[in-house]
Amino acid sequence: MKSLCRTHNEHQRVIRLLYLVLFLVLLRPVPCSASEPVDFYFYFPDSSQVNLSHLKREMDRFLSQAGLSARFQPFAHKIDFDNTLKSSRPALVFLPEWYYRCHGRELGLIPLLTPLRQGRPDYTKLLLVRKNAPWRLADFSGRTVAMTTMGSDSGETMNRPLFNGKKVDLLKNHIVNISKDADAFFAVALGHVDAALVGRDTLSTVGKLDTKLVEMLEPLIESNPIPMPLLCMVAGRLDPANIELVKKIFMAQNGGSPSPAIMEMLHIDGWQTLSN
Repeated sequence: MKSLCRTHNEHQRVIRLLYLVLFLVLLRPVPCSASEPVDFYFYFPDSSQVNLSHLKREMDRFLSQAGLSARFQPFAHKIDFDNTLKSSRPALVFLPEWYYRCHGRELGLIPLLTPLRQGRPDYTKLLLVRKNAPWRLADFSGRTVAMTTMGSDSGETMNRPLFNGKKVDLLKNHIVNISKDADAFFAVALGHVDAALVGRDTLSTVGKLDTKLVEMLEPLIESNPIPMPLLCMVAGRLDPANIELVKKIFMAQNGGSPSPAIMEMLHIDGWQTLSN
């Protein structure tokens, strides 16, 4: 009888072990083959491209023509991007450098490329106020400032990279987080806030649409250089063939091909290799 019980227990242990192995295999990320569509997420609140539906259509077309079967999905709001990225892992993701620093390791992100603007891997933002505003930089405190998030709503993690060594302290003001850079511009232009931190590219893009609004504003100070966003792959989600294809597609644009229109929509003019 004891022998039968031991045999039964051993069988149960073997069955449990097999279930555990099967469970671990199912959890392991499965690389996308060259023929399967890959999910490609885009989140960059400082982008001067505000028509994300148009960006999706053009990027889907561009990637398809370049030979990559992909589902491109841009996000306007950080909370939507956060939730989707954690619940449904993509193969590729284009995101701010600060997001990678905060969450890159836990999400298994591997940087591939970074875009360049006028040959530089960084950009700057301007602290804008209305020309008739009664305050200047010397007494800039206690104001409402509209800006996109940098991973922290307050604290030195936001203030230091932007204005270290400059005569402005965001911590002495009230920060109003805005989902898109262009919305920060309109918030100050229309008088909803006292000031806004807006990228130079956004100011240029909006200026082409409404010169009168731009003429109503003036910059108080320019930020320190901010690293450009990163094009990352997610560990285990791309096979070697697709990794090389992605790099080939985007690096080819450094010579103005195959899609200058996409480059202009994103306000970039080249790419720089980062890894692999």
